[in-house]
Amino acid sequence: MRHPSVAGVIGSNPRTCSLRLRIDRRVRRRGHTLTGGTPRRILRLTDAGSEVFDQLAAGHDAATPSARMLARRLLDAGFAHPLTDRSGPRRDEVAVVIPVLDDAEGLDRLLGSGALDGVADVVVVDDGSTDPEVGEVAERHRVRLLVNDAIGGPGAARERGWRATSQPVVAFVDADCVPDRGWLEPLLAYLGDDDVVAVAPRVSGVNGPATSLLSRFEHDHGPIDRGAGPARVGVGAVTFVPSAALLVRRESLVESGGFDRRLAVGEDVDLVWRLLELGTVRYEPAVTVTHRSRPTVMSWLQQRYRYGLSAADLDRRHPGRLAAIEMHPWTAVSWTLGAFSPGRFRLVGPLTAGVSTVLLARRLTGVVDRPVAVALELGGRGNLAAGRKLCETLRREWWPVVAVAALGSRRLRRACAIAFLGYPLVDEIRNRPRVGIIRGAALSVADDVAYGTGVWVGCLRSRRFGPLLPRVRRRLGD
Repeated sequence: MRHPSVAGVIGSNPRTCSLRLRIDRRVRRRGHTLTGGTPRRILRLTDAGSEVFDQLAAGHDAATPSARMLARRLLDAGFAHPLTDRSGPRRDEVAVVIPVLDDAEGLDRLLGSGALDGVADVVVVDDGSTDPEVGEVAERHRVRLLVNDAIGGPGAARERGWRATSQPVVAFVDADCVPDRGWLEPLLAYLGDDDVVAVAPRVSGVNGPATSLLSRFEHDHGPIDRGAGPARVGVGAVTFVPSAALLVRRESLVESGGFDRRLAVGEDVDLVWRLLELGTVRYEPAVTVTHRSRPTVMSWLQQRYRYGLSAADLDRRHPGRLAAIEMHPWTAVSWTLGAFSPGRFRLVGPLTAGVSTVLLARRLTGVVDRPVAVALELGGRGNLAAGRKLCETLRREWWPVVAVAALGSRRLRRACAIAFLGYPLVDEIRNRPRVGIIRGAALSVADDVAYGTGVWVGCLRSRRFGPLLPRVRRRLGD
């Protein structure tokens, strides 16, 4: 079953909705009007709906059909997250699949952690390792071992592994990851909702006094760390979750076709986006799995470059999902005028943003409570978020073009200075990095440039440029 991601549309199976909710901390209420989500959007409540919302926000069960329908509406819009119970599948209904390539030490650490105790099946897929110790570790821990004759990539290894199992839930865990002992039960509880087809924990870098510089940096800026807030994947900022640690219903893997063996990189993003066509994918950061970073700066940059290479292939399979940046038309016009207007017209951009806010307030008058406050919130937050995303895009997907164009434009050089120096430093000061502000900012820029280089190379090779182009959101909530 497929649930729409547009705010205000009710899911098709409200009876399976989780009975209790936690309202997202970013949601604001003004009378019968709710604002929330990423990007910010509006939900309007009836008188009866407002009473039900108050009950749900207070932690009461959604005990009536109307309450369950509103709960599903809030969940689908990203305005709330389920408070799970223990009604999901059991640990002994889970098969664990571990792809590994020449990482006997990591495999031994994972299998000896106790995190997989009590599961029905553990399958290690050796993807062509040259180190015989991988097989010895699997034998010592008494788990099943499948050996590929040649390296096929993590997607191919995971695909072979899950098809060799029969349990109703498949948990994918990479050999360089270590979950906590009690990690499975909170994630399995999400599968008590029939609409949830997959759920992922937070994958965080290893941190501590003995860890490397890169490990400490990835604890703050891991490329597969989806952040500290719970989310419905595909709605808002969490666009995907990695398969470094991921639980999926077996029936959903069968229906989606599983991993695409042809993809050497980005195979997990591709799978998750296909799973979203079948139901809901949840992200629960309260459950954490640690993930080791690459051992050297060069191998780390090569990994980021390879991530970027996958963008063109993913765009071919999922057109429009990988736009370099998304903005509302008024926001795009405001930032463009602010960046490129001559000196004496420098205020044209902010004035345009102000005009758009006034027009939005007029549109909302008579439709929502306190239209001016709602318009200011949507416009202000939208412009700030767009500015941050624009800085990131200048450093990533657009950096080759911007770097060349800046040679002949003083205004662009100032924009580059903000994007490449000012914003990363401010971001690191706010995050209080474990590697130091200067080093953290430098690594962040290097990360973005390496990824962006990979995007350009992949797009040029495939002659597909969707990941380099902007996308305009024509309506609130698109």
